[in-house]
Amino acid sequence: APLNVGLRRLEGFVVSPDGRRLVLQIAAAARRKNRLETNLWSVDADGSGLRRLTRSGGRNTGPIFAPDGRSIYFLSGPRSGERQVMRRLGLRRGAGS
Repeated sequence: APLNVGLRRLEGFVVSPDGRRLVLQIAAAARRKNRLETNLWSVDADGSGLRRLTRSGGRNTGPIFAPDGRSIYFLSGPRSGERQVMRRLGLRRGAGS
């Protein structure tokens, strides 16, 4: 039987302006494609609330928080070629966050 191994690597992270949330940049091996795909994940500073922010077959890199902490900006695109600046809204989960 073939062996399936999931390889992931933390490439970096940024902390929200209020220190309560992190955005992780994680590279994972793409099955049957012989390449890494990089996506962004959000997690609370206490380690709870892990949530995937992006889903693409390319690279999502260089996340930075907006000054109010409600959104992030990042670069998105294929492994090679041009990338675009993207904005992801809705990082806060409620009025108390």
